[in-house]
Parts: sequence; structure tokens; C-alpha cells
Amino acid sequence: MSIPEQVKHLVGEWNGITILRLSPDSLPEESKTTAKVKLQARGKFISIDYTWSTDDGDQAGFLLFGCQQPCNTSGVWIDSWHMNDQYMPLDGNVLPNGSIWIRGSYAAPPEPDWGCGKSS
Repeated sequence: MSIPEQVKHLVGEWNGITILRLSPDSLPEESKTTAKVKLQARGKFISIDYTWSTDDGDQAGFLLFGCQQPCNTSGVWIDSWHMNDQYMPLDGNVLPNGSIWIRGSYAAPPEPDWGCGKSS
């Protein structure tokens, strides 16, 4: 299955602001961000290649996901600051309106696992 038409309008180059908050009590840290959104493999996948920065310096990340069935999605996320040298497997759903949501988690001992996206 290909990426839903409702998502294809995101293809292009984007500029914006990234907000990083390390804890609920910390002040948000803002930085400029850029993103390049592309269709991959003849429209079967979509990728987001992005940059941002922290006090630690310039950072970069990449998200790739696709739709295997009419309702299921999967992908992978990497980020130089959040994930270091690991990757996060992602899974999710295509909603009835054609939008896509994905989720993933990773271990953060001794704390509970950290994650992103909407939980089931």
C-alpha cells in the first residue's frame, strides 16, 4: 500500500522551531529546525530528514515509515541526541481520515521506558 494522499502534501522542505523540555519542571529550550520530507520507493514510504540543535551542539534525525496494509504502519526513527547510536522501531495505524500516527519506546533505566506517539 502507498502513503495516503492526505499525507503526501507534506512533501517538501520545511523550517520551524523545535521545543525540547527535559522534564515537566524545566524551561523549554527552543532551536531552529529544518526538515526535508520525501516520498521513497515509488510512494510506498515517506522519509523526514531533519536538523535541530541543543546546548550540546547541532543535532540531526531521520524518520522512515510506510503502510503495509490499509490500516497498519511501521517505521524507524533515529536521532543523534535522543537515540544516540540506537534506533527506535515504530508501529501505528492509518486513521479513517487518512492521517497516520506512529508510536515507539526505548529503555531509560532506572526510569520507566520513554516513548513517543499516541499510546493504544
